[in-house]
Amino acid sequence: MFWILRVFVLLFALSASLDLSAQSDTEFWFAAPDLQTAHGDRPILLRISAGAQSANVSISIPANPSAGVQNVFVNANSSVSVDLTPQIDLIENGTPNTVMQKGLLISSTARVSIYYDVNHNFNGDLYALKGRNALGTVFTVPMQTEFNNRTISSGLPHTADVIIVATEDGTRVDVTCKNPLSGQPATFSINLQRGETYVLTAPGITGTIKPGGTILRSNKPISVSTKDDSILLPGQNCADTAGDQLIPDLMAGTEYIVTKGYLNISPDSYYVFATQPNTTVKVNGAVVATLNAQGDHYIGRLSDPSCYLESDKPVQVFHITGIGCEVGGAVIPSVKCTGSTRVNVTRASATQTFSINVLAPTAVTGDFTINGNNTLLPANGFTIVPGTNGKWSVARITLSPTIAGTGDPVVIENPNGKFHVGIIQGTQVNTARYGYFSDFSLNGIDLQVPGRPDIDVAGGWTICYNTTALLKAVNLDANTWSWAGPNQFSSTDTSLRIPGFDTRRHQRLRKRQREILQPRDRYDPRPVGLRHSRENGYHGNRHPPRSFQQGR
Repeated sequence: MFWILRVFVLLFALSASLDLSAQSDTEFWFAAPDLQTAHGDRPILLRISAGAQSANVSISIPANPSAGVQNVFVNANSSVSVDLTPQIDLIENGTPNTVMQKGLLISSTARVSIYYDVNHNFNGDLYALKGRNALGTVFTVPMQTEFNNRTISSGLPHTADVIIVATEDGTRVDVTCKNPLSGQPATFSINLQRGETYVLTAPGITGTIKPGGTILRSNKPISVSTKDDSILLPGQNCADTAGDQLIPDLMAGTEYIVTKGYLNISPDSYYVFATQPNTTVKVNGAVVATLNAQGDHYIGRLSDPSCYLESDKPVQVFHITGIGCEVGGAVIPSVKCTGSTRVNVTRASATQTFSINVLAPTAVTGDFTINGNNTLLPANGFTIVPGTNGKWSVARITLSPTIAGTGDPVVIENPNGKFHVGIIQGTQVNTARYGYFSDFSLNGIDLQVPGRPDIDVAGGWTICYNTTALLKAVNLDANTWSWAGPNQFSSTDTSLRIPGFDTRRHQRLRKRQREILQPRDRYDPRPVGLRHSRENGYHGNRHPPRSFQQGR
């Protein structure tokens, strides 16, 4: 007998309470990188864009109250740039293996989208802040693992870092290294309080010793960002920084589309990191790698406009591209059950190239507007992504300053389907900044045990016989829940309380094989079943129905 979980996500009927625009949220945690001043690390700014509602935004450093709080107001459908350079020494995280009080917290009264902009002419970078989508307890760190960092004439090297910020007191982070980290053993732990930060650094500038594949596990939510300062492409004289705010493994997916940027050399490079052992990776339908352990990775090359990437278990993907010989790096969102119907982002400079890569279902490619103009992104500007049977298409366009000038918002909308947008800003020989601004969050369900973050339900959880279990299903956009089970059980509570069954009512289940609650594919639109057996209590179903049902 099954207990069935059904979740109804009212995405359209409750549009007043749900904003499906970009990486929008009301709270953002961020650990800022420290770039070497010799090549360029300032000014630093927050680029904040509001949607249909105006927003009061506060910027603070919680672990350092003496830094004060900066408040700004953002009008609806507009952008504001906040210069944080006067506080740069309080914000940048440059000292490795040391607990610091430098985590940024940005809070807003309405949903906004934000990126952190290192607005230097020769070593710029942007970090697309992901709000709640950036918080998690397990991270497999994705980074490029080929290109060396620059060494300046004084001999001072540029570094590759992983930067952690705790969002709650009493946070413990367990670190497992794929490559050695400077000054650290292969495994170690870090203890942090709310707003405190910690930097993990590669021991040298060689590409093959970067900390890609490092595994972070915490008892409370953390935010993680990376910095790869001034990396050099072979045969090029340019050096530029590539980093991003990461997503936790919970947000990792099994389907990706990588879209080529605007480098003057070919190909682009992308890096696929396994979050689970024995992961098979396909590109355009062909198997290209089997990754044996968590943190192992595959290096892909992209000469075509796009490619279709699949895996049988969730993976993290990091993409290196840019403009001319200048590079940027970004975490790539999975395309399954993710995306936005509206993306708004601030154009940093009218004198620099502002290019957008748009990924969308082919069926809706004729429905785009940019700042209200429906001619800038027509259907015939898209090309089919190979390996998707025509389902997905990509467009690569550059917007002139007449569409949006310095500091102006660029609003990309499509009311008929979710899409993804990558932004590349910069110049051919100075700098490039790259990031994705569409929503990384999944239209899937995370099953949790309230008060027990140590229990990995998806990884397998046995509930003892004749006890009471409490389960909570989490989806960032869900606001109506319905639970149904045997004996006319139903509930609309946030959490599901499963009492111990009287096994006399379930004699026919006595010989059932022991089974574990383990959704094998959390994107599968079928419900998960909880079975009861006399010997072992409640267990999950490894066979269909195997995942969580979402409706609208």
